[in-house]
Amino acid sequence: MDNSGVSMKIAIFSLKGLGDTLMQIPLIRALNRAHPGSGITVLVPDGACADIFKNCPYVRAVTIAYRQPGPELAAAVMKLLYFLRAEKFDASITAFPSNRVWYNLLAAWTGAPKRITHSYPRAALRTLSFLQNCRVAADPARHELENNLNLLSCLGLDPGAEKDLSPWLSPEDGQYAENFLAAHGLNDGSPVVGLHPAINPRQIYKAWGTGNAEVFAGLTDWLASAFGAKVILFSGPDEKEAAADTLRLTGTRPAVCEGATINQTAALIKKCRLFINTDSGLGHLAASVRTPAVTVFGPANPGMTSPYGAANKIIAPSAECAPCYDYPYGSTYPRLKCSAPECLKRIDLNALKETVSEAMKEPRP
Repeated sequence: MDNSGVSMKIAIFSLKGLGDTLMQIPLIRALNRAHPGSGITVLVPDGACADIFKNCPYVRAVTIAYRQPGPELAAAVMKLLYFLRAEKFDASITAFPSNRVWYNLLAAWTGAPKRITHSYPRAALRTLSFLQNCRVAADPARHELENNLNLLSCLGLDPGAEKDLSPWLSPEDGQYAENFLAAHGLNDGSPVVGLHPAINPRQIYKAWGTGNAEVFAGLTDWLASAFGAKVILFSGPDEKEAAADTLRLTGTRPAVCEGATINQTAALIKKCRLFINTDSGLGHLAASVRTPAVTVFGPANPGMTSPYGAANKIIAPSAECAPCYDYPYGSTYPRLKCSAPECLKRIDLNALKETVSEAMKEPRP
């Protein structure tokens, strides 16, 4: 039944990471169009994800600090449970990927009359997904952004809503980007390329071999000689060592962006001609500001999680076993089928150069 136009209080559980949070923006925009004036609360895992909604006039972001266990965790959980019940939400939406028991428990705890999520081909009893009363089958052949939009059908809305990923950037974010370019001599008309060597040993499908710093350094120097490009090396808390190794091995000394907020980072990526990354949340951030991205994949499935849009290119492993990252269709937790994935050991620099060269020669959308 179409109840568009009716004001609602909606909770959206977005508890995986930056890229997955960005993949919900079209869903959130569609909800606001259908229910203007409603209160949309997005529950996110950290401050970086919350920053996405800092300037959005119709979204409140609430951080669930479940990734930092410690003596304060119990108090934080009790505070969260009180908040979820006291808000009296009309609907909850647990966005993709959602095949986990505690996601379903939190949604049920809200007491919302309409509790929406995906269904998966395994572990329905073990994850207690029956606690949600409207489940839409997650489609392995669809991108996660499209799977999220399919959830709109539970509210009588069109799943074919506009796929607008653009973030809510402020003039101050744009000024940060302008100041960064000027301070590093990147505003002379040369093409600017962003590079994010996301080597994160805590995420099994992004635990790239540290020797890939040589690949990133070689790519940086090649971009300068082949295209006269200047590179910005993006470094977050998980990439400090990889960025430092890359910087040490280059001859062209790229500028380094570190310590910026997500919105400032988005504004700076928007200034880039191209953004190159290793399956990171910043690759999705590039897609959101319409900067073409080249993404190197390892065990994860690019058909499900690649930066969204026709301008974006991927490099996938040639191994027959890829993709072998099981969550959420084959497992209820992050798991690889390979005990020592070969696809994460060494990126093929020649294949990377070829794909980047194609992207650099195409007109920017």
